Amino acid sequence: MGNPYGDDQDEDDEDDEELTTMQKQRQHDLKVELAKQGLTESDFPEGVPPGVFIDESIYKD
Repeated sequence: MGNPYGDDQDEDDEDDEELTTMQKQRQHDLKVELAKQGLTESDFPEGVPPGVFIDESIYKD
């Protein structure tokens, strides 16, 4: 039986392992703020504009 989340899920898990704790927190916060607006990252094919939905300055390592 195949992965119910699709093959991309495994790749996403591998990418998450390479992120720092601060980067993971930034990703989570961005997803939450986008969801509040009814959006996802896929709504921005060229990437989410920095600083529009979250304060990027708090994620500096």
